[in-house]
Amino acid sequence: MTTKQQLLQICNTHVENRIKDYKNEIELLKESLENNDKPNNEDDDSGNGKLMNDLEKNIGYLNEARKTQEYLKLVKTNLLSPNVALGSLVKTDSLQFFIAISLGKLN
Repeated sequence: MTTKQQLLQICNTHVENRIKDYKNEIELLKESLENNDKPNNEDDDSGNGKLMNDLEKNIGYLNEARKTQEYLKLVKTNLLSPNVALGSLVKTDSLQFFIAISLGKLN
């Protein structure tokens, strides 16, 4: 397995874990909403409204993670190019960069 393939695999694993975490969080929030199925009081700003807000945020995060997953499918690890492009491994004097998604420093 080449370095590019290994890095792409790390990126895919990271995104898959994010998707799994968001799905789990969404299920927990849905369960909480179902269990908290009491009539809304006008004085209760922190109940179902907060749960719904958290649910909407996590659905948005899940959608973004799925878009990232689709984006990673465009990476071609066997492409050699003199120009920096998606899937390029850029080597500088002190660092190497894999052009795909932002994950920060990998060891």
